[in-house]
Amino acid sequence: LTVAQIWSSQVQAKSLRVTKNTFQDWISMASKFVHVAGGGSVYVLILVAVQNLRIPLGGVDGHAARHIGNMLRHPDEVLDSPSGRMVRNIVIPAISRLRTQSPLPIKLLIPANQLARVGANNQSLCGDLDLSDRFFDNLKLNSFHLVARSRAAWEACYSQCTSSLSSEAHMMSPMPSCDDARLSVLSPLSSLSPLSSLSPLSSLSSLSDLSLPSTPPLSTVPHNVHIIRTRYDAGSAANKKQPTHIHDRDKNMQWTEEERLQANDAKVPASLEELEYELQQTHSSGAKSDPARYVQIPMNLVKDTLTIRGIDNILLACISTAMPEALRHDLEERLLACFDMDPLTDRDSSASPSGKATFEALHFSWYNRHCTKGNDAPVDVQPDMLKRVGCSRTNHNQFIPYVSKDVTDHAQVYQLVKKILRDVFDWLADKAKGVLPHEYARLEATACLLPDHSSSAVHPFGGLVLNFNIASRAH
Repeated sequence: LTVAQIWSSQVQAKSLRVTKNTFQDWISMASKFVHVAGGGSVYVLILVAVQNLRIPLGGVDGHAARHIGNMLRHPDEVLDSPSGRMVRNIVIPAISRLRTQSPLPIKLLIPANQLARVGANNQSLCGDLDLSDRFFDNLKLNSFHLVARSRAAWEACYSQCTSSLSSEAHMMSPMPSCDDARLSVLSPLSSLSPLSSLSPLSSLSSLSDLSLPSTPPLSTVPHNVHIIRTRYDAGSAANKKQPTHIHDRDKNMQWTEEERLQANDAKVPASLEELEYELQQTHSSGAKSDPARYVQIPMNLVKDTLTIRGIDNILLACISTAMPEALRHDLEERLLACFDMDPLTDRDSSASPSGKATFEALHFSWYNRHCTKGNDAPVDVQPDMLKRVGCSRTNHNQFIPYVSKDVTDHAQVYQLVKKILRDVFDWLADKAKGVLPHEYARLEATACLLPDHSSSAVHPFGGLVLNFNIASRAH
């Protein structure tokens, strides 16, 4: 089952007021903590909480959480770096002390009927690193398991903890030397957020008892879709042919300007029926019959949603004007609130030297096209430990789908865009599913398989691109 399917069967079917994107975000965040806890045991989550790192850690994107887990398990690889020394000199000693002075039964994490699956019993403790590794490696996260733990680095944590506990209170008592940290009120299962009573093993029925944040309900108004069918044939040789000038910058600029002049004289239909006739005439033979012919689609004709399809019902375009006024009236202001400075400027592209105007673009996307192929990789080596022969550096980030560089370079902007425009993205997803169910299902089939149950900000789409001050050549 994918996360989306679990949401459909366990949340939506029970009429719980949790949107799909919100539910997917919960699972994605949980997966990040699983990687970190898999690297340093559940005790590392206490250190995360004490240092107020819960929100920053939950907000990282891409493979960062898995890299942290790997660094914790095998600091030898980064021994000469500040992070490697911190793991060896600070994190491991702290966890060693925590597991000794506050032993936690593994049954707090695993239901009693599942203990045997990881070789545990009622007396097993979270401080047992071999048991901890088996437990976290057993969870399915759509990514590689963490690297094997370095026993040499973690030697201090392989001593046996006592399981003879006089009481639950003794088990959770504070460490004498850590009063300022107030560890006595923290455990991996302590209240860290209003939703902390949930865990990956919780019953989803418990969601009904939670006091959930208010989420504006998505529109329940039936979708009014007008479909225009044309004779456009995507398989036509004329439609597959690439213009010969496309890679010649100067010729492409000239062609762009010529096409813009022709587009200015586009036919403007007065009704949807006239629009359908014009589009059918434009592609009467499967391809564009007259290169100079353009047809404008007046927005006032689209009362809710308009889809344009070619032969074999292939989708060519989908236009919707149905976004509620509550979402659209301050849309620009909300977008600008994500930036320190106003990114929008008025420009005259024709005034640029030779017409070669540039514009800014931010790509917040997941990529897979250039991933490293692993067909000949050895099966007995953890992929993160592989190195290319004859290369000084191996890009492990591209072994599985990865996020674009802008996600990390502009992390604050990305986090703000996800938060401030969340209701807009939820509405778009709901609209797409309602008016394009087939296309939505195909997109979601891929979006639901991102590593570590990650969720795109614009699910079911794999990426969000923000273009500012656009002055683009035809392409």
